[in-house]
Amino acid sequence: MLFVTPSEFIALSATSHLTFLRCALCFSVELFTLNHNAAITGVATVGQDLFVLSDESDIIHIYNTSRPDNVVARTVTVPGIRNGWDMASCHESVYIIDSTVARLFRLDRDGQLTASWPLPHQPVGLSVNASSCSITVLYATGYGIQEFTETGRPGPIVQFNLIHQMDAVRVGDGRYVIRHGRMEGRVALVNDSGHLLESDTGYRESGSVPLLRPYHMLVSEKGFVLVVDNYLHRVVLLDPTLRYIRDLVSADHGLTWPRRIWLEEGRGQLFVVYSQSAGNVRAFTLK
Repeated sequence: MLFVTPSEFIALSATSHLTFLRCALCFSVELFTLNHNAAITGVATVGQDLFVLSDESDIIHIYNTSRPDNVVARTVTVPGIRNGWDMASCHESVYIIDSTVARLFRLDRDGQLTASWPLPHQPVGLSVNASSCSITVLYATGYGIQEFTETGRPGPIVQFNLIHQMDAVRVGDGRYVIRHGRMEGRVALVNDSGHLLESDTGYRESGSVPLLRPYHMLVSEKGFVLVVDNYLHRVVLLDPTLRYIRDLVSADHGLTWPRRIWLEEGRGQLFVVYSQSAGNVRAFTLK
């Protein structure tokens, strides 16, 4: 059963190279929690609707975020999903990868299945390019990365030599950021030939605290990279070359064990899945 927690506003100071994050005073409101401790494996938005994907479930919960004091979820069942692993959206479509059946699913803004495509390997990461709506799928270690058009047409598989790849986002033509490693993970910049360009740059120069356990990533329309640092309870902002800019949100803003993020740039909203059970979502609205 799902229930809504009372609205809780927390003021925080924020400045950034990103236009939609420039503000002197921002607010966070916790939208909802799952009281049965179901792990959330993905969140994404279409308009003012927030889609929530839960672990080992074919049910998607959809919340209207325009009414944070009275959020009511509707649910849809997606045929064929057994273990939804990640979720992303672009324009009017939502995309989901299933690591068990190795498929890519596309839903419309109402949560109805419009298409699904088989994947050649087990997927472990999913992202969508905000400008082109191309879909990037990362496969299990050794099987590389592959892009798809929004209609499901596959591109070539790019191979690279990084250990324990877990996430991938496209940051520009021919460049990808890959999250890899195990407990003390890293993020790396690779090109479409699989060659390593950069890895975790900027920390020594800035004196900032290195990433301890990067857990999830996404990229803004301008190519800035947002990284969830699970062990240090924060979301970090990097520039397109992986140079550290600053911590966006942290434990000071009520985050513990963040797991997933989604950025709605049009409204300047950052959604963070957090807690050890990964059953809470907090929305940071930047005005």
